[in-house]
Amino acid sequence: RASERGMRMLVYAARTAGDEIARLAELWEGSEIDAAIITGTFHGDPRTRWLGEARLPFVAFGRPWGEDDLAAPEHLWVDVDGAAGTRAATEHALGFGPRVAFLGWPTGSGTGDDRERGWREAMAAAGAVGPRWTTEEDVAGARAVVAGADANVDAVVCASDSLAIGALLAQTGGSPRVPVIGFDNTPTAEALEEVTVRTEWITF
Repeated sequence: RASERGMRMLVYAARTAGDEIARLAELWEGSEIDAAIITGTFHGDPRTRWLGEARLPFVAFGRPWGEDDLAAPEHLWVDVDGAAGTRAATEHALGFGPRVAFLGWPTGSGTGDDRERGWREAMAAAGAVGPRWTTEEDVAGARAVVAGADANVDAVVCASDSLAIGALLAQTGGSPRVPVIGFDNTPTAEALEEVTVRTEWITF
């Protein structure tokens, strides 16, 4: 679509936010770009602050994480409604029983907090209670957390497909398997026929 409009896209990767800022500064000062798209925004993201100060037009795939990102956003953005996805997943999981666990990332990730909020809202609306398990984005770590959890649950809702795969792998031995729901509909989840939240994109 960019080429149809006579536009040229440059794609770069960076290990850290600082590295990305340095690369953007080089391109902007050299008049090599007219605008930028960044991904994976987070609380206190230094990239958005720098882009604003540099007056470099940009759009973020990831919300600003401000006071009100819908009515008063700090910058232009597009993102997945993670809370709506996990809310729907939890409502489905509650059909298996009232104790639905949430397996997510440590607090403060932004995206993870948003997805956890959907689980909490659905559980509160149903008057249900379930454990909240935490791990990094790692299949082995998720497997260890679920295997070592001392809780009987009816289902598990996960913040990502990787965590869901770990939760599924943890269910070995004589204990009955419980339903696990992932998030993102990754190719791996599809290949394993994992139940997951799929994001539908709307083109404007």
